[in-house]
Amino acid sequence: MESLNFPSFDDVRSFGSERAWTGRPAVLALLVDRLEPKRLLDVGCKSGWLIDHSQAPFKVGIDTDDAPGVCACADACTLPFRSASFDVVTLLDVIEHLPKGMEGVAISEASRVLEPGGYLVVSTPADWRVGKLTDPLWMLYGHRHYQMSRVLTWVEQAGLDPVLVGTRGHWADVIGLPIEYACQRLRLPIPFGRALFRWGWHDYAKPGRYTHVVVSRKRDQGGTQEAPRSPSRAL
Repeated sequence: MESLNFPSFDDVRSFGSERAWTGRPAVLALLVDRLEPKRLLDVGCKSGWLIDHSQAPFKVGIDTDDAPGVCACADACTLPFRSASFDVVTLLDVIEHLPKGMEGVAISEASRVLEPGGYLVVSTPADWRVGKLTDPLWMLYGHRHYQMSRVLTWVEQAGLDPVLVGTRGHWADVIGLPIEYACQRLRLPIPFGRALFRWGWHDYAKPGRYTHVVVSRKRDQGGTQEAPRSPSRAL
């Protein structure tokens, strides 16, 4: 695979508009597509949106809730799969929901089920004060936000080398996520939805401050792998 980069605004806009997706899922799905998975595991798959979208020949979505779109109920910290079963694993907005202190365990478990040379994609809220204070889940449930250095430490301790590191999202999430959450709770349509979507596409197509994204590659066993190059960064 050639050098991995974040999608352009045109790619995010076209992809998001076609599927009526906001900037975050659009960027994450495009990144996973560019990894060309053959055996994909989506940990914490929620409604199964990524599994439904992916063209991977074999794909599994797991979550702790038995909801539509979930292929199997399982815990991110004790995955029910053999080692080296997948070539791409995703943890998209998952680790912040785990019991505190279990983030590194989940990332190590994801690494275990990856084949050597396989890819892990992690996204999680950034430790940006404005984003934290306006996050409805932080206000209600203590939703955690992280410094990038902590995420990279967990990844590297799990035997993975970062190949793409960046932070995306900005004011569209600060304004839009509280509105979206309130409208979902009240079962109301989202006002100015199209404008918020387009704003989010712009925010996620350039460096931002809201969501950390790390794509990392599992080191080959036996010590024969070349020294990793510095990861592409778009902070």
